[in-house]
Amino acid sequence: MAMTVSYTLNRPAVRSKVNEDLLATIERLRSELVALSADRSFSSDSVLELSQRLDKYIVLAQRQMRKACS
Repeated sequence: MAMTVSYTLNRPAVRSKVNEDLLATIERLRSELVALSADRSFSSDSVLELSQRLDKYIVLAQRQMRKACS
């Protein structure tokens, strides 16, 4: 799913509707999650915590996109 989110957020139409700082944070957290999950189990506390943080930022971006479209 992270790959799909990354691809979707990089489309020009989406980028204009979502705060650039928010997109940068999502991409940074996504990269951290990929690196962390390469070393640890997907069910480790640190991977789950980072995944949940990333989820919150993705939801914020989705809300921004929804507001911009309405």
